[in-house]
Amino acid sequence: MILCGRWVNIVALLGHSDVLSQRVSANTNNPDKLKNRCKLSVIAEAVASFREVVPASILQPYEDHFWPPSIAAAEGRSKKSRQNRNMVAITMDPLLEQAIEKGLLDKWDYCLRKLFVLRSTPLKHAISHLAPGASTLLATLAQGSGHHSVDTSKRMRELSVQDWAALVQAFHAWPFAPRC
Repeated sequence: MILCGRWVNIVALLGHSDVLSQRVSANTNNPDKLKNRCKLSVIAEAVASFREVVPASILQPYEDHFWPPSIAAAEGRSKKSRQNRNMVAITMDPLLEQAIEKGLLDKWDYCLRKLFVLRSTPLKHAISHLAPGASTLLATLAQGSGHHSVDTSKRMRELSVQDWAALVQAFHAWPFAPRC
């Protein structure tokens, strides 16, 4: 996947164009859609802006533009079962002000991984899944460490990139945080 691990830093420096499945594109390209919001959405929104460069309709049907043909087409499945093979061409442009600070990608990954499994749970209840005693971070987040206070009653998938940045900063400064 393009937006995982060390690739985030490379994409952030150079920009990148790629062809993605429509499903992955929906997760990266529509940060306002809470239903599709996931770890990938947050990381993508934190480092780059996205724009569709080739309309999805031009890349349809999949078998006319990509090789090898989809398994569904090879097996003669219905058109409805092949809908997940829709592709989108996008360009990812790096943001000038990125939320993920140098050296904190592992902490972002840890926090997102631990908390997004509870994406419908409010932060005040989910934060204890970071580590034992992590609920002590709630006071820091509510007061606003730095410039941004976090509404701890928001569900995990409702948190903005600024909320996640504040959470990761508080986690990073917390002396009892597990090593990531």
